[in-house]
Amino acid sequence: MKKKGYVISVITLFVAAASFFYFNTTSKASLPEEKEVQNIFETYFEAIQSGDIESAMELVIDTRYEDAESQRIGYEAAAKEDIIYSINVEGISEGDSGKSSLYSKKFQEQYDVQLAVKNQTNGAFKITLPVVKDEQGEWKILILPTNVAPAS
Repeated sequence: MKKKGYVISVITLFVAAASFFYFNTTSKASLPEEKEVQNIFETYFEAIQSGDIESAMELVIDTRYEDAESQRIGYEAAAKEDIIYSINVEGISEGDSGKSSLYSKKFQEQYDVQLAVKNQTNGAFKITLPVVKDEQGEWKILILPTNVAPAS
């Protein structure tokens, strides 16, 4: 009887320890790799420039538009009006940029990506955009209304 109590105690201790390590290791998300994030942004901007609007829309959660059709129209206009010369990831940090606090509760993983962008309309500028994991576990660019001064 004592042996059975000992076995139950050992099993209980093992389950408790395993649960502790599982929840502590899985609850802390790791920063996405810079190369992966760079690829998402490059693919997004290349899709816009080449007119592959559907591919661009799959890479983002764009809150500037009320529906997919208005987003499609906006992206088509952007593809015709602007030329993007370069986009470089300068850093990735935890948390949100403050602007996206309304979305922080919706996405469990969210990081700020600091970008250096050069385009025809605005020239060279820096901007921070959040990336989030959607419901399917895919990284998406979260685009919020942002003002970037036009090039002088």
